Amino acid sequence: MKKKLQIFLFLSLTITLVTGQTITLFNETNNQVASKIVYIGIENRFQVKEYKSLAGIEAINYITLVKDNLIIRPATPGKLPVKFITNNGKAEIIEFLVRDIPNPIITVGDNTVASIAKSNLANNSILSIKSESINESFFEGYHIEYFEAEINGENFTTNGNQISEQLLSAIQKSKIGAKLTFSSINMYNKKLETHIKMNGGFLFVVK
Repeated sequence: MKKKLQIFLFLSLTITLVTGQTITLFNETNNQVASKIVYIGIENRFQVKEYKSLAGIEAINYITLVKDNLIIRPATPGKLPVKFITNNGKAEIIEFLVRDIPNPIITVGDNTVASIAKSNLANNSILSIKSESINESFFEGYHIEYFEAEINGENFTTNGNQISEQLLSAIQKSKIGAKLTFSSINMYNKKLETHIKMNGGFLFVVK
């Protein structure tokens, strides 16, 4: 996952060390208000503003600190304490909360459940993504850039977030009850400059 570091307009998390030095972390990965939340399966990136005052962090296999770039790749949910060590040997622990990425929902135009009405696709055939829970905002700002689809044994690939004419034609010709699956969905968040790929299939039934 590529990620630029020239980002400053993010919610900040401040840590006060024993020395009185203040370290500020800018969460560069998620849209959550609580910026200590990190997610399993992706690189959670933080920019460390005062990184020059740090000697490093206590060694953990899935956490790295290179200059001002803190990357956390957690594997299990729960609380994750990370010890920051200053140049003079002082230390402070900050606790992150590790969570699974929220369950996503793919919507197609006006179809917001796992079924697609042929009549609705003529005016709106754009794919979008959101969290299953209305209390989760992880997918806010992400737009689909690429996806694959399969219907009646035919496979389609699309660059962008809109159903192609070829796929639309196949859907219109399909019988009621035909199964349409979207997979390999690539998303991009312009504000966070972050890519995410969802490999799992999203099943819709044509009606």
